[in-house]
Order: sequence, then structure tokens, then C-alpha cells
Amino acid sequence: MKLLALALSSALISTATFASDTVNFDYVGAGYAKFKLIDEDGDDSLNGFTVEASKQLDQNWVISAQYLDTSLDKADTRVSEYGDKVYTTYVESTSDIAQWNINAAYIIPFENNTLLELVGSVGRINMDNDGFIKQTVNYLDTHGEEHSYPRFQRDYDTQLHTSTYGIEANYHIAFLDNFRATAGIGYQHFSRAQDKNEFAYQFELAYDITKDFTISASYQNVDVYENHFVTVRYNF
Repeated sequence: MKLLALALSSALISTATFASDTVNFDYVGAGYAKFKLIDEDGDDSLNGFTVEASKQLDQNWVISAQYLDTSLDKADTRVSEYGDKVYTTYVESTSDIAQWNINAAYIIPFENNTLLELVGSVGRINMDNDGFIKQTVNYLDTHGEEHSYPRFQRDYDTQLHTSTYGIEANYHIAFLDNFRATAGIGYQHFSRAQDKNEFAYQFELAYDITKDFTISASYQNVDVYENHFVTVRYNF
């Protein structure tokens, strides 16, 4: 009986060690980030950077954090006619979106180079949109001469934020010693939103360039927005 217990214990330790060696959770990284906001008026993609860090505390517990900062500059001119007047509206805007997440994960290792990661997260999304809008009116007088005058002109600045709370389950598999894939599903809760609970799914591919450096590409969809990342990680 003692031999059986010892054998089972050794097998579990071996599986956990193998999964830990195959999937590395100890790293810091930085790279490119894209935040795509999806709404009824269209899809806007903001580009910027991300930084990330992860640390495995023991065989089963991992903590991690990620921060991204993205922006988008837009300018648009619209022309419309009402009666004998032509209205020209010029809009210039700068959108900034910053997002951070802090995560805690519990790892369940399996055989065949796979493991399951159960994640709980808390985060925040900050949105800042400022710009300038100007409208001019053009018309012809009774002599056929063209005239123009400013109808209105103003600056604007809008700030929004929401806290996020999420849970997800991620399945990791190592195809080779230096190539891994991850797929997961979950949901996020928004403290300030019309639809507070949103389904989420994500994918990631990671390739070890060397023992110390890994390049990863990941995608996350939370229904109302998407995240795209390409990062280089330093493993420690």
C-alpha cells in the first residue's frame, strides 16, 4: 500500500514538473498592442504598446499582470446641403485607451504536454477622447457672389472608465519543446456598461527563439472589444 501511494505521488510530481518545464510562466515581456472597439457606429482600431509580467509561485499557482496603452488620431470633413446653403463640418479627434489587468491562476497539469489554467482577473479600462469641431456655412447672395461664415466652433473632451472582473479557463498544449498554443473561454463583467456581462474567448501561439527569449502572438475577443498582442518575453 505504501509502495502504491509512493508511486502515485511520484507520478503526480513528475507530471506537474513536466508541465511546468514545458509551459513557462516566469517572464517579463513587452511589444505591440491593438485595441479594437466594436460599436454600432463602426469599428475603431487603436494602436500602441503593452508590457506584461508573470510569476509561478509554486506547482499550481501563478500571478500575472498586463498593461496596454493605445491611441488613434482621426480627422473627417462632412459636407451637406440645406436649401441654398452648404454646411461643411470638420472634426478632429484623438482617442486614448489604457487597460490593465491583474490575474491569479490555478494550474492543473495533465499528461501529453498539456495543462489547464483557471484564471480570475480584475482590471480597468480608461477611455479619453478629445478633439475639435468646426462648422462653416457657404451660400450665394442674390448677385451670385459666394459668402462664408463660421456657424460654430468648439473643443471637447470626454473621459470614461469601467472596472472589469473576469474568469476564464485556458487549455495549454506543447506541440514541440519550443512551440506552444493556448485556447480559452470565459466571461467579463463591466461595472459601467449597458451590457455588463460579456462572453470572452482567446488564443495564443508562443515560440521559444532561445532558452531565454520567447515571441508570442495572442488574440482576445470580449464581444464589445478585441485585443491583439505581439510580444517578446524574457524568461527567467
